[in-house]
Amino acid sequence: MSKLTELVYPTYTGRFITENDREWLDECLAPNYYFPLDDAFIDPPDEDATMYQVSRVWETNTSTPTRVFWTFILFDLEASTNTVQGLAVHPDHRNKGVWNTWKKESSKYWLTNSSNFNVRIESSPNANPYWANRDASSPWKRLFLREGLVVENAERPDLEEWVETL
Repeated sequence: MSKLTELVYPTYTGRFITENDREWLDECLAPNYYFPLDDAFIDPPDEDATMYQVSRVWETNTSTPTRVFWTFILFDLEASTNTVQGLAVHPDHRNKGVWNTWKKESSKYWLTNSSNFNVRIESSPNANPYWANRDASSPWKRLFLREGLVVENAERPDLEEWVETL
């Protein structure tokens, strides 16, 4: 699942962040720095962890991969939820539909590869600007706001139909 060193989607491949990504991530987070740069650099999760965080850099699936964006996600396997705690698109790739493409591909991946995929996601205030600008056809519907977290839900049949528009 998300503990894999590398996740391969049709457009992007996500890998665990390394110290070599520090300067690039600094460019992504500028100028607002809503997420502390040093906090993005964490160890990969333990195999037996049921609650863990993953910090990934996503690159294009091209002959010369280009780093495009970064995600920081908290997974709670017992509750079958994930919380997008950090998200930053590099300035060279902003306003190009990166987040919408990734969200569809990510949803399709989890629908296909996880039998207990729970169609509920929480988004922290750090990721809300991206979340708010998603594709209008998205099946994700806002349920409520709780302590700064946007909690949204989607029905599995709606998600399956939506991801087929890739």
